[in-house]
Amino acid sequence: MVNPRHNLSPRAAEPVDVFVGAQIAARRMALGLSQSALADQVGVSFQQVQKYE
Repeated sequence: MVNPRHNLSPRAAEPVDVFVGAQIAARRMALGLSQSALADQVGVSFQQVQKYE
């Protein structure tokens, strides 16, 4: 039995995910924050911020 969660092909981003990521990036830039600075403030890694955006 194949577990669909182990599918290695990339999935297309959902429109809502693209929208939310763009909003996060726009707000971060409006505040003059780097991805690292935002990550520190919200308690995640800068890599996670990159994934969100």
